[in-house]
Amino acid sequence: MNKRNFFSVLYSVCTGTSLFSEIANFKIIKTLWHLLILVILVSLAFSLVSYSGLKTQIEAGSAFMQKNFGNILVDNKGIFPSIEKDKEKHLNYGYMSVDYLPDQSSLDKFKFPSEMSLSGFIWTPFKVIGWLKLNDTQIVVYPAVSSQYDTRFLSIYPKEQFESYIKYSDKLEIFTNLMLRVCIQSDIPVVGAAMLKEANSFSDFTADFALWSSFIVFFKFFISAFFNVIFYALIFAAIYAFTEKGGTLNYKLKNFFVLAVYVSFPAIIIGTIFESVQTQYLEYSTVFIIVFVIYLFVVTNQLKRNSIANKVK
Repeated sequence: MNKRNFFSVLYSVCTGTSLFSEIANFKIIKTLWHLLILVILVSLAFSLVSYSGLKTQIEAGSAFMQKNFGNILVDNKGIFPSIEKDKEKHLNYGYMSVDYLPDQSSLDKFKFPSEMSLSGFIWTPFKVIGWLKLNDTQIVVYPAVSSQYDTRFLSIYPKEQFESYIKYSDKLEIFTNLMLRVCIQSDIPVVGAAMLKEANSFSDFTADFALWSSFIVFFKFFISAFFNVIFYALIFAAIYAFTEKGGTLNYKLKNFFVLAVYVSFPAIIIGTIFESVQTQYLEYSTVFIIVFVIYLFVVTNQLKRNSIANKVK
């Protein structure tokens, strides 16, 4: 049994309980390797399913920016919109706000709103600042446009100091080899980076930003799913190891942990399906724990019955 490959074991644990008596004796390294493969596969599937909606979301945001600002123009005097480059603008779209300040005087007068979006940009001809709301008192800031060789990325500032940072942070002095960096908080985080040309349509960035954001979706789902299993497997393994000590199964903590990990496989798959269809009633973690607990109960009770039957024989 220990020579069975991942797909054979996956099929077995998702279609019945007959193999769990042997699975309980698998090595932990093999168990974690199988878990890693499954979580990578479901995370990849989830990111692929999410890609279409994510791209549509980015396209809608790009169209909004294109309508209000036109192209991003870069010359030796600064970074400007092609539409109304001398007009101050304060716009909101979804979870994002954009404040365009065309000159130093508008920057000096700018007041950051007390009721902020989750993320946004402060756009001036001589610097573009991206920001994200970390909590009610702190803001994450980063240079949204910088030299491609600039190693600065994220800094955290108290909310009350953010206006000073906006006004007194360094200005760009050379407007060549500039890179646009984007990080927008939403239901699905939007991230990306691209080199700026002399004229840049917002739609130029859509495909690349969708790919970057899909990777974030993949990574976020992978971390959540993997450690979700480890967390609950350890809890239930400890409970069973304590309550079943000297009992029918007479397993050690290691055996119960291995069992719990493999029991989680159907829960991972079903939870991913629910998360992929974006149901508003049940999210991944809820579906996972329900299926996991029910199947764990079924498997352990079947193992107990088998153990008792074998002793009777």
